[in-house]
Amino acid sequence: MIERDTKKLEQLETELDRPPVPSASGQKAACEKLVADYKNLAERARNIDAHIQYNRLWQRAIANDRPSYDRQTVLEHAAVERATIRDALASADEAAFRKAVARVAGIDSSRARDQLERELRDREAAITREVQEETTQVTPRGLMHVDHPRDHLWILHVPFYTDIEDRPFVHAFKRAVEDVWRLRDGGDTFRVRLSIACLPPARLYGERPVPHVGDHIDLGAHAALFPQGGAVLTTGATTTHFTAARCIALGPHDLAPHVLAHEFGHVLGFKDVYFRGYRDLGEDGYELTEVVADPEDLMGDPGSGPVLRRHFEKLIGTPR
Repeated sequence: MIERDTKKLEQLETELDRPPVPSASGQKAACEKLVADYKNLAERARNIDAHIQYNRLWQRAIANDRPSYDRQTVLEHAAVERATIRDALASADEAAFRKAVARVAGIDSSRARDQLERELRDREAAITREVQEETTQVTPRGLMHVDHPRDHLWILHVPFYTDIEDRPFVHAFKRAVEDVWRLRDGGDTFRVRLSIACLPPARLYGERPVPHVGDHIDLGAHAALFPQGGAVLTTGATTTHFTAARCIALGPHDLAPHVLAHEFGHVLGFKDVYFRGYRDLGEDGYELTEVVADPEDLMGDPGSGPVLRRHFEKLIGTPR
């Protein structure tokens, strides 16, 4: 992205140095195009900055826990292989099928198609089992209780503490989570309700100095200041993520409701349904890589994945 936009910036600088077109209308159109292109570049620069900050966030985590991230990298490669296998199996055209099979390691693509398809399906099933073993485990954190006020209605109540004093923002967070974590399936309805108590920073820190905006804070130690028995919503992160077993730490960037709902999924005990691996770049650190294992799941696609019935059933059991 940096290389692409650097080239674009150089092109715009070249256009800016060109002699103006003769007509006033032509000059106006050229200037308007330059302004629009520069605005677009500025927006893309913010996106690049977010990617850099996100990559930087995970450098220490990878360095401190290489075995876990090595495992994530193996699973990431497996998920990519499964996608390639599915592309091959979905290919009606023989040439496209052979081309896709050639990208699957360890497969002799010269064999008959029916033999290849059997082997590919077996391998796809094995990878799917491995992925599901990693992603479907739920670790309830003891922060919720289930209300079943009437037939076919279940409500998960989750208490939160926050030191964010911007009430409209806190209300928007509550509404975003509750709107996404709502499901009507057949005759059954599942909902989430949050109760959020605000603890102003001065009260939270007591006699200790309260951090100022922009100060680096230890998020684990900060989260530990909140009472037990509830999740935590706070700020101070480089980029938004779940940490300290119960804390959603918000970064400075704007967030879509689905992203907040995804982080709330971790509060409930769900794991990511994507794999975060890495490439070791030596002195340049680690290149972060991520692959979605299931885009039809909020925990796999934070941007638009849906909340599913199985999410609620993992927490409350199969409704009768």
